[in-house]
Amino acid sequence: MSTYHLAIDIDKQPERDTAIEPSSDLLKYLATALTVYAERNGEFKDLLTTTMSAVVLSEKKEMETLPHANISLLVPKDTQNAVYRMEWLISNMNSTHEASDAVRILADWNLRQKMPQPQTIILGLKVGVLPIGLMGQTKADEEMPIIARADILKKSTERSLRQLMVAASTSVVSRAYRVSGKNLESIDPALLDWFFGKKKVCFFTGSSKEMGRLVSDLKRLSVTHSVSFDETGPVMIATSPIVHPGNLELFYDLSPEE
Repeated sequence: MSTYHLAIDIDKQPERDTAIEPSSDLLKYLATALTVYAERNGEFKDLLTTTMSAVVLSEKKEMETLPHANISLLVPKDTQNAVYRMEWLISNMNSTHEASDAVRILADWNLRQKMPQPQTIILGLKVGVLPIGLMGQTKADEEMPIIARADILKKSTERSLRQLMVAASTSVVSRAYRVSGKNLESIDPALLDWFFGKKKVCFFTGSSKEMGRLVSDLKRLSVTHSVSFDETGPVMIATSPIVHPGNLELFYDLSPEE
C-alpha cells in the first residue's frame, strides 16, 4: 500500500469537483461509532462510562433518529484514536449545538449502562472527574484515503496521478475550512490532525460501481469528501481521515496499491 506525503493550499479549490459539506449528523454518527467501539473494546468501554459519568443531561431532549448509514466506516481504529475523538467531542460540546447533541448520544448510552446513582446536572463537566491521565494522548498519524478508478491508474503518469491526488485532498481540506467559517476547532479532529501532520495518503483503486457505493455512504454519514469526474464517471475520491483506510478494505471491493 503506497504512502504519499502531499503539500496542499487550503485556499485553492480544484475545478470539476464536487465536495460535500459536513452537517451536524457527522458528529452524531461519530458519537454513535464510539459506542459501537466501546461494545467491542472493554478498556475503552470502562473509560467511556467513567468519563461520561461526569457528563449527563440537565433535561430530556428528544433526539431525532439518525438516518440509516454505514456507521462502521467511522469506528475508531484503536483505543488511542477512540479516546482522542471522545476528548474532542467533549471539549467542543459547549461551543456548538452539533457537538452538544453528539455528547448527549454518549450520555444516553452511559445511562443505559446502569451506572450507579445517576445524577442530573447541567450539561457540562464536573471538575476533577475526568481521567486526565488518559486524556491528551499522542494523536494518531492520520492517513487520508484516496480512491482512483482502476483505468485511470493504468493510463496516468506518476506526475499526473500526484496532481490528481493533491487536487482531491485540497478539495476536502479547503471545503472543511470554509464551511467551518475558518474556525479550525470546528473541523473534524482526524482531518485537522492530517493537515497539520505529515499529510499521508493511503491509495486504493476501484470500479466505478464500487466508488459510487462509497460516495453514497459518505453522503449519508455527512463525511467531508470530494469526487472528481470525467466524461465516463468518477475519477477519484478523497475523504476525511475520519474514515480509517482499514474500514474501507473491510466494506468495499477496493484494491490497495503498492
